[in-house]
Amino acid sequence: MLFTATVKKGAIVIRDVPLRDGEVVDVTILQHGGEFEPTAEEIRIFERGEAEYAAAPELARPLDEFLAELKAKDVLRDQARSVGRAGGRTRKAKLGTARSRSKPAASRARKSK
Repeated sequence: MLFTATVKKGAIVIRDVPLRDGEVVDVTILQHGGEFEPTAEEIRIFERGEAEYAAAPELARPLDEFLAELKAKDVLRDQARSVGRAGGRTRKAKLGTARSRSKPAASRARKSK
């Protein structure tokens, strides 16, 4: 049997699993998330970012505004990629394939006189 349990006040709490009192179980502990230990380089990067913000907080903007701008750029990029994706004859014509074209009516009228 495999299940997930939580730790509360130093004791393993198991819910909705039928276990008898005194039953022996094997427990494997996996760390999920846990603590984040930044490297010295990462700490320097964080500190440099904090110093830049402290120097000019008026240049900072809310995260939701920044994410909305990124999303808009993604949409524009996707639209630009889809432009000109026609298939068959149309695509070949865009690549310089010669096509017969009719002459404008004014040109035909001048030659017939």
